[in-house]
Amino acid sequence: MLLQIIEYLRERNTPVSSTELAEQVFKMRNLSAKTAEQLLKSVIKENSGVVRTANGWWQVPADALVGRMLSTVEFVLCRLQPHKVTNWLQWHAIAMGKIKDGLQIGQATTYRIRPNRRTSAQSLLRGMQTAMRFIGNRPIVFDGFGNQISQFRRGAYEVFGLELDNPILSLRRVAQRLFPDVVLHEPSQLSTLFGLRFLEHETGEVVLDDLYQAFMEIQKLLLQRGIDTLAKLIDFHTGERTPLDFSGYAFAKDFLDSLPEAPGVYAMHNHDGEIIYVGKSKNLKSRVGSYFEATEEIDAKLKRIRHELYDIQILKTGSDLEALLLEQELIERYDPPINRQLQVRRRRQRQKSRYNRILVLPGAEKTFYKLYLLDPSNGLLAIDLAEDFSNSIEIHQAVQEHFFADPSSPDKVAKKRLEISATWLSLNESAVNSIDMRLVTSSDEALRLIMEQAKSLSQGEVAARHY
Repeated sequence: MLLQIIEYLRERNTPVSSTELAEQVFKMRNLSAKTAEQLLKSVIKENSGVVRTANGWWQVPADALVGRMLSTVEFVLCRLQPHKVTNWLQWHAIAMGKIKDGLQIGQATTYRIRPNRRTSAQSLLRGMQTAMRFIGNRPIVFDGFGNQISQFRRGAYEVFGLELDNPILSLRRVAQRLFPDVVLHEPSQLSTLFGLRFLEHETGEVVLDDLYQAFMEIQKLLLQRGIDTLAKLIDFHTGERTPLDFSGYAFAKDFLDSLPEAPGVYAMHNHDGEIIYVGKSKNLKSRVGSYFEATEEIDAKLKRIRHELYDIQILKTGSDLEALLLEQELIERYDPPINRQLQVRRRRQRQKSRYNRILVLPGAEKTFYKLYLLDPSNGLLAIDLAEDFSNSIEIHQAVQEHFFADPSSPDKVAKKRLEISATWLSLNESAVNSIDMRLVTSSDEALRLIMEQAKSLSQGEVAARHY
């Protein structure tokens, strides 16, 4: 049963309540949160890879995957057409498929974009959204030609504000480490190396069959070398490492080791105290630490960060949404040069997330919750709710003014925050405590529902409760 729990958590790729796990894995209904939690504690053992979040939900951290045997890891294979572009908006198609233990899982997903049409940009944005849902926290495997990996990272950041934490592998790089004397310049050469036929239609449609076959052939060779876990594969992929010299920074490696495995924002400063880059992550320790991993090759962005960086400021948040909003606020306030270089674009969102609603999320500290009041007319208002509800009068007034008073001139900042939140919701809808304000008739009723949601959140009850 533990394996079923782990697989369900990996598939959901988000913290899950005890009640949901009991219902979906054990198929048991109408259990109290306390009973469901006791049941799960009897099954989930220490060091099983399943951990508790600050609000009592269950999850399998993405970095817990690295110790798994390759045969048990579900990879996502990805190919972009064309494989080399100056900007990811020039792609014609995104193709993705899943593979585990040498077997293709389900059908490959191909999102096609028609060049030179008005809808091409919207289609590509929808394709990126589909791709992110498809990937979850799985390792991503590209053939490694062109600049697919760097442009995919850039696209994920520009559309969703996401710094990808997933392990990302290049088959070309692995193949060249397996065959040092072979030079690979084109995707077709990778297929030829293993006696396969490279498949790509002139229409721009992308085919993954040869990529599946090449990946399976490479995995056989890796196993012959004793590379049988994801951690060993990542090490092999990275190559020889030279330890990073921390003498030029205001911090040492123990600072990185002490960072929390929690969502938050990091602001990188130069020697003059100026902010050069702002980023956010669901896991600060993992993401910030990744900038200082010893590696054989680094891209232009990382090279510039390491050259100009002196100190790092850490701002812990209660949720990924709070981190996303704070990151955007700091980028607009300080206009960091490296963020500016990335040309962050306006993030799109699905319309169905844009309606009057209140989100109840954890705060950065246990003494308060974070409320997000969303109204397409008034934008988004973020406000703290004290754990003991001592500021309930303030909350009541905020709800009254945001949802039930005559609409005022829209605040540009609030509207922009609404757009960012709607984008985030399009990827995290099922993991959010939400009150549908279209069904609420008064601020008194809204306050009662907010307090109920906050109590259920502190007890680790079902996340997605809509009223």
